[in-house]
Amino acid sequence: MKTEALHQRALTVVKSYRAAEGALVSILQEIDRDHRYRELGYPSLFVYATGGLGMIDAEAYRFITVARKSVEIPLLKDAIDQGSLNVSKASRIASVIVPANQEQWLEAATTLPYRELEKAVAAAHPDVEVRERVRPISGDRSELRCGLSSTLEAKIQRARDVLSQKRRGNCSLEDVIDVAISLFLEKQDPVRKATRATESKFPSRPINLASRNSDGSRRALPAAVAHQVVLRDRGRCTYVGLTGVRCCSERWIEKHHIQQVAKGGNHSDRNLATLCFAHHQLIHEKTG
Repeated sequence: MKTEALHQRALTVVKSYRAAEGALVSILQEIDRDHRYRELGYPSLFVYATGGLGMIDAEAYRFITVARKSVEIPLLKDAIDQGSLNVSKASRIASVIVPANQEQWLEAATTLPYRELEKAVAAAHPDVEVRERVRPISGDRSELRCGLSSTLEAKIQRARDVLSQKRRGNCSLEDVIDVAISLFLEKQDPVRKATRATESKFPSRPINLASRNSDGSRRALPAAVAHQVVLRDRGRCTYVGLTGVRCCSERWIEKHHIQQVAKGGNHSDRNLATLCFAHHQLIHEKTG
């Protein structure tokens, strides 16, 4: 293929690529508007984009940022649809563009090279937070990036000094994080707590599975039953979406009564399901 023809083909592909970007932004907006990702088995739009669509984290972050910002600034989406702006640049100005300055930032995004645009955004918004990420670098090694307050930085340095003293050798930040996270999980991880409780040598007491007291007030869920449910479901949402995908969320976890307490449901583990907040809310929206 001749060079000029190859160039023309590249221009055509770029136009198609930018049109696809705009189409994907529109789809994400619609899925986000009614939280439709929940029906597919995902707890959030980000998890849907990465898990359901196979997008890498940074790519999903950019598209979601632009999709949500475009609701506030429709001209942002218009510029993408017209092909004068790509999602990468649009996401870069999302932290600074507002209705009052939208024309100024849209012009900057469509005319400035990416590096210059980054400098302009940094100058206008110097206090922007560092975006947290964990990036694989090789084998089983990853790089952690996050922002720190001066107070937390001082705590970490003190912990590093104490750990180095205890081990009689210089300890890295990774060593400090490993020790701190291990101690936290040992004390706070619901699955580990449930495991310890079920392995207790003390004889278990009979469990009252009634969900109501004699006066009609609601009884708290017995700890022993809560532990059983945690161990059974491993602290993970059990909702299965329309495409057969089980929710992967282990965050914002709640216990759902399959037969509602108001309709006579008891506290037995068979009447309890582990759901994340998003899917717990979806179930109640459907059942009323």
